[in-house]
Amino acid sequence: MSLPMDMVRAGRPIREVLPIAASMEAAAFEKHFSEVNDNDLMLLGAWTSRMLNSFGIESTLWLGGVLSMYGAATATESRAELFDRMIDEIGLSRTQAYRNIAVWKRAGKSLFAEPKLASKFVVEALKILSAESCPDSALEQAFKAARQGQKVDIEFATKLKRRLKPSVVDENREESTSSGKPRDTSADKSSSIQDSPVRRDQRVFKGRMVNIVLRPLAQPEYVDLQAAIDDLLLFVGELQRELLGSEANSQLNGTEVQHV
Repeated sequence: MSLPMDMVRAGRPIREVLPIAASMEAAAFEKHFSEVNDNDLMLLGAWTSRMLNSFGIESTLWLGGVLSMYGAATATESRAELFDRMIDEIGLSRTQAYRNIAVWKRAGKSLFAEPKLASKFVVEALKILSAESCPDSALEQAFKAARQGQKVDIEFATKLKRRLKPSVVDENREESTSSGKPRDTSADKSSSIQDSPVRRDQRVFKGRMVNIVLRPLAQPEYVDLQAAIDDLLLFVGELQRELLGSEANSQLNGTEVQHV
């Protein structure tokens, strides 16, 4: 019987490797993997990243595709409640359900045509690029970059989306100027955020380590919820890189982080 590392070296898929690993005794399992040399460790790392990224994309497509089929079958008013009931049964939030469906609708065809590209996408990045608020050109460029070997992570996806889509604040300013109404200057006052009072549309989260203040840059009626989620994910990614790249954990206690 082949051992797991033999199968990893051969590039076998996760569905073939894990049953073999699961059949091993615990002691043999630990010994087998603890004795890999440096070259095999690099190979195992690359295989792990490729397999888990591909699995994440695959599961997202499965969810999105199956829910799309069930959603189409329950689209009539008399059946609409059945779709909501299904979402509750599988324990998925409505937001995540519709984000998975968006990935299926906008990226499914390309990913099934070129399955190897799945390993180049971080799942959350693909969800950002598949959102209704994201222009088609951003998703197209992301696939082009993936074909050239670029890793499409959250930061890459968010910057690509922002570069190809005018910001909500700019659109609001243009609208206010053309209509003759006073221009919203709340975005110009970011330098005085710490001294300004809490606004009605502001959200404050007080955690164990940090306080986070969310203040929309647009008027409440123009806030793009998906764009706000994208901003938060990008912020978390930047914070993780900063903490992993330094010994800042001990310095973070008692600080206040304001995210605008």
